[in-house]
Amino acid sequence: MKYRGRPEQVPEIARDPEVYRLARSLLETEVSSGSQVVEEIRQKVYEQRDPETEILEVFERELAILPFQSPGLPKNIPAAGWKRNGRTYLLENRLIENLLPKLSAEVRATFAPGGRDKSARISPMTAALLRVFSGRGWLVIEHEKDKVLPSEALWVITAGKLEFSRVIILDLPAELLEKLPAKDSYYEVLVKRPLFQSVIQSSVSKEDLMGGMLRPKPASPAKTPDPLAEEKASSDA
Repeated sequence: MKYRGRPEQVPEIARDPEVYRLARSLLETEVSSGSQVVEEIRQKVYEQRDPETEILEVFERELAILPFQSPGLPKNIPAAGWKRNGRTYLLENRLIENLLPKLSAEVRATFAPGGRDKSARISPMTAALLRVFSGRGWLVIEHEKDKVLPSEALWVITAGKLEFSRVIILDLPAELLEKLPAKDSYYEVLVKRPLFQSVIQSSVSKEDLMGGMLRPKPASPAKTPDPLAEEKASSDA
């Protein structure tokens, strides 16, 4: 087995060509089986890997080339989001369209849009993205009086005169913000409301709990004694 994995280095055996052919055949079989073992090991390693880890890696890698609505973006390329005042706004569908083709075939098959439950409010890929962003502490789940669950953190915004729904809002760290366009998006971006109405109220007042119908009626003002009436009553007596 001196020439294991190197059949091209087997010396010529002039006296017995059959021995030479047999040696090469054995060595090539060894190389083939060795490659198969390596492939099986790679497959096992992949199977043990969390798909969301790959999603995070692909997002961080592709962030620099995502098309943001900013100076220099060609008109025929639809923007995937906006950068405004240090905050990132990403359209759910455009983000997935850009990331999904960059995932491995196995992960891509897991999150393919065709397998989505039509009754579900959020696709499996969006749910995975929200978990990843929430786990890193980037996901915005609160705006003014509205607070939503991380699993439902999709918002309705306006950018300029247009309204957009199903927007993921992120507060990215400095090292990722550096990958975004240097200049902010053209239009002012305003958050209007959560996409879903199942919001979490951060504080509930006593009046909110009681409601308008349950609030006690104001006490009737005390009647002021009428001196003339009292005097007449005394005279009658």
